[in-house]
Amino acid sequence: MRYRYLAMGLLLLGPAVPASTAIHDEAKPPVVIADKEAPTEDELMADGESQLDLSHYDEAIQIFTYLLDRNPRNGIALANRAFAYGWTNRLDEAGNDLKAAEALIPDDARLDRIRGLLAIRRSDDQQAMIHLSKSLEKEPGNWFALWFRADIHQRAKNEAAALADVEAYIKAKPDDPDAYVMKVDLLIGQKKRELALAETDRLVNQFAGDAYGVAAAARAYDNLGDRDRALANIDKAIELDPDHFYYRKLRAQFRRWDDFARRRDDLNAALQADPNNADILTELGLIEFRQHRWREAANRFSEVLALEPKDFGLLAYRAMAHLQAGDGREATKDYYAALSSSSGANDLSLVCWVLGREGLTLAWALEACNRAAALLDLDNIRANRGLVKLRLGRLDEALADFNVAIETDDRQADSYYGRSLVHYRLGDQESAVKDLREALAINPRIAEEYEKYGVAVPKSNTSDSNVVR
Repeated sequence: MRYRYLAMGLLLLGPAVPASTAIHDEAKPPVVIADKEAPTEDELMADGESQLDLSHYDEAIQIFTYLLDRNPRNGIALANRAFAYGWTNRLDEAGNDLKAAEALIPDDARLDRIRGLLAIRRSDDQQAMIHLSKSLEKEPGNWFALWFRADIHQRAKNEAAALADVEAYIKAKPDDPDAYVMKVDLLIGQKKRELALAETDRLVNQFAGDAYGVAAAARAYDNLGDRDRALANIDKAIELDPDHFYYRKLRAQFRRWDDFARRRDDLNAALQADPNNADILTELGLIEFRQHRWREAANRFSEVLALEPKDFGLLAYRAMAHLQAGDGREATKDYYAALSSSSGANDLSLVCWVLGREGLTLAWALEACNRAAALLDLDNIRANRGLVKLRLGRLDEALADFNVAIETDDRQADSYYGRSLVHYRLGDQESAVKDLREALAINPRIAEEYEKYGVAVPKSNTSDSNVVR
């Protein structure tokens, strides 16, 4: 299940939005409320919660800090600031606020959700499940707890419970198009493609005329591997709202990875509307990276890291760009900064995946994978390490990692595709084609994605040409 990027600030528990180092002076109100005369605590609370809803965590922290300067015993403000700290990966500060809030509002359900969030950030699904479930005992329809508990159920292969939480989430937020994309993603992961298509068609009908809803349908079609319908729907969204950068950014995402000119045009148009958008700048950097324009890529990545200095995935990319440009010292600095910015096994696994899929710094990739595996033995870590070992030519070890990953979770296209590559290189054509079919059933464009990294199964070397796209 893919977490909503705009509304929730994370993708697969990837980089959180880093906290600003420029916290306001205590004597001054934060910028977002500076135009108000002597705001009341209720007004401050409403403003802070509004910033949380918008994923503006730095602004929320400013407001709740200002409120707490005036009233240090406001337990709700402490809890809300802890939540914002948790999203920005400032876990120690979040823990301090949580402890203070527990003394003031010990039975409040939001404290259970904060504990759940902090457990998620530490890759502790078991504790996260306990705390989110406690929150739902107190507030059965809370969308945040339902969303993340559904994801944990899915990773634990408890499909029935995951779908139940997704349906409850949709009841709580029926007008949220992202909820239906979440359900589609869950169905795709469970290899229920026909149900996923039917759900996407309902999404199209329910939100026709709403730009964000139409774009959500485009995302669902893209996840299903239907590029034509994804592009057709995102074009409709642009017609409905031609000025919003988000839809042009999505159109660039849906195009083939090597359609550089049109992707760059879409992203530059989006950048005009939002010049400091980290996602857009990152995608422009990746286009330079794909075209082996290493210094240009490093410069783009530096623009983003000036905004988000602890984005460990991007630090890993800049490390590779520096290395290819001949600047080993800066590359090494960025690599270790990526490791130190990672807060748990999932973060380290993402660093491993970024480095491993590109294949430019395999020793570093393996180190990141092994560090992640030393913390938690998760299927995604095994799959990521399997790809690294495949690239290193350690085929038996790669096969062992992919086998464990698939035994743990048989719904991940990357695991099947990686194992198909191992079987192919070992000369086992029958097993290679079988795993390739499994991978394509989950993600019809998986071969295209790996083509981008230079490790796709050669079409001429499979026993079934209809299998490979």
